[in-house]
Amino acid sequence: MKIYYYSLLIQLLILSACGEDQQAKSTGFQRDFPVVIDTFGITNPNYSGSDKMPACLSSSLYIPFYLGEPHDTIFLYPNYPGWISQEISEVTQFNRTNPFAGYYTTQPNESKFNYAEETCLEIRVDTSLIVADSYPVFLYNRNKDTISIDIGYCIPLFMEALDSSGHWKPIQERFVYFCGIGLCPFILPPQEIAVTLAPIFKGNYQTQLRLTLGINHSSPFHGSINYSQFEPCHCND
Repeated sequence: MKIYYYSLLIQLLILSACGEDQQAKSTGFQRDFPVVIDTFGITNPNYSGSDKMPACLSSSLYIPFYLGEPHDTIFLYPNYPGWISQEISEVTQFNRTNPFAGYYTTQPNESKFNYAEETCLEIRVDTSLIVADSYPVFLYNRNKDTISIDIGYCIPLFMEALDSSGHWKPIQERFVYFCGIGLCPFILPPQEIAVTLAPIFKGNYQTQLRLTLGINHSSPFHGSINYSQFEPCHCND
């Protein structure tokens, strides 16, 4: 019984520290959002084709389009090496170099980095700017240590919405790989950011939305969804 109470106390202390850290914005990541510039007409893999009105719970797929230090202007890059297209690979501006080099480990089972789900991480959604029919999302590592933010190019974010009873429920489920062999984690050093894109759904139910990653949540923002997005999909065979 004592072990249970100690475990509960530790979890409460972590959540409290995250809450205080979210309010302490005097240093590091600026209050105003950076200007995000899409250099290559990036598409958001969170959409299935051009479907922006899913009829049921969908799988999230948040990939990093920028990793590095925060700046007033952020240039998005195609995700390397997982999402690079043949056309972009031939662009001479990159000189065939990987702008994310140094941000992922070469060991699939690397364990020396804490996972983002278990640490305090600031999540900010810029609803004033639309890129690829999506809102830019900034993940800021306020920790003193480098953390692992994803495995195999997919950040474990998912979107939640307030239902008609005022409860937060997921409208996306975390993406799960069919095979995890050879997947290497991306890392995020202290005081640096990752930028990804959150889909802008369309529907007849107006509500509040937020992004969740482990114990961390973004501030709520307004959106519209189909109420059926709370429900799992049922495939008709």
